[in-house]
Amino acid sequence: MRLIELHILQSFPVSCLNRDEVGQPKSAVFGGVKRARLSSQTLRRATRLDASKQLPTFYTGKRTRYLPHLLSENVPALKENESLLTGVAKELASFLNNKVDKEPKRFTTLVFSSDSEKTRLWKRVAEALVGLTDEEKKAISVQEKSDEATNENEPKDEGKKPPKKGPAASAKRKLEDAFRASFGQHDAADIAIFGRMVADSPNLTVESAAMFSHALSTHEAAGDYDFFAAVDEQKPEGEAIGAAITDTLQFTSAVYYRYVGLNLDLLADKRHLDFERMSPEDRKKVVESFIRSVLVAVPGTYEDAGRRNGMNAHTEVGYALGFLRDKAQPIQLVNAFEDPVRRNGGLLAPSVRRLLLQLQRVKDTYGDWFKADPELATGVFRSKPDKEETGDGEKLANVPNQQSLPVFCERLANAAVPNPA
Repeated sequence: MRLIELHILQSFPVSCLNRDEVGQPKSAVFGGVKRARLSSQTLRRATRLDASKQLPTFYTGKRTRYLPHLLSENVPALKENESLLTGVAKELASFLNNKVDKEPKRFTTLVFSSDSEKTRLWKRVAEALVGLTDEEKKAISVQEKSDEATNENEPKDEGKKPPKKGPAASAKRKLEDAFRASFGQHDAADIAIFGRMVADSPNLTVESAAMFSHALSTHEAAGDYDFFAAVDEQKPEGEAIGAAITDTLQFTSAVYYRYVGLNLDLLADKRHLDFERMSPEDRKKVVESFIRSVLVAVPGTYEDAGRRNGMNAHTEVGYALGFLRDKAQPIQLVNAFEDPVRRNGGLLAPSVRRLLLQLQRVKDTYGDWFKADPELATGVFRSKPDKEETGDGEKLANVPNQQSLPVFCERLANAAVPNPA
């Protein structure tokens, strides 16, 4: 595969960028010691949201449970007929391997779809409804039962197969054709890059062109506690002195290593973005915006983040390597930190040196299998080859050419999507 690979080191101060179910910073054991961790999911989401802000024309995918509600808002025939809406929602849920929640205008799980897919869905469903007879509409309409009329002991017929003939079966086929025509085209960069999985529906499933690792601290890292108190500023005189609220928040600080890869061959095929239909300029915009977002997006800094202001963790990229490799297999450099880094005037500098030494070892081991062109670096940390062998018995001989972040992104994108001859 043609592959863009990014190896990133970034130092974050007091923060809780990614927390578990009890509010603690996520962690993992690697090399026999506890490390701070950022899940691949939170890194993917931060990247996707940042890319959608800088290139909204191409990153149009959105996740929602409220597809039936949006149907009712955009298809007049469904807005006027609640029972028909519920019936169509159940058919759409079945097509997407989903279920209608107790609230009939939403699904139980999220659906990832693009703006153009939803626009086609409104149009196709409206056309299909026009083609349904009154008998077919009545057959698929769902009448809500009242609590008094519902018998909880009534046997369920979940295993019963739907009829192959009759108005209900005919209506189902027409609606399925409309759904298939709506979701059959993939034209959103975020769905192509980050993927979409719909069980039992291969036409809707899109394999992710991007690979994200969990970010791990390069060193041993443990969480700590922040004790805080809030004072009641309008307490009546004579009330007891003391804080109105006391509590603790957990946080950590660490230098993280993370790996991101982008499979250019997969991104370009017709099941994804179909590069043949896009101009070279648009292809470059998609690739360059993705690289930029990977480098600058910080988890937990958007509208749904809990501590984005109280623990501001916006920091610059410490050091990043960028490669474009042909006929390649993904290779992380995380084993540079299997033996945790110890402080030596800080943690970023020894982490960068470890990363570059691991790169030399990988090149020596794999030879031409690890050939990269271009091979670039960026970040605020400036690394230089060692003039002599250091105490660890290894000499850092080569350092990739370092660029500003905009040039780094542009050069990788230009190499990934060359101009046609």
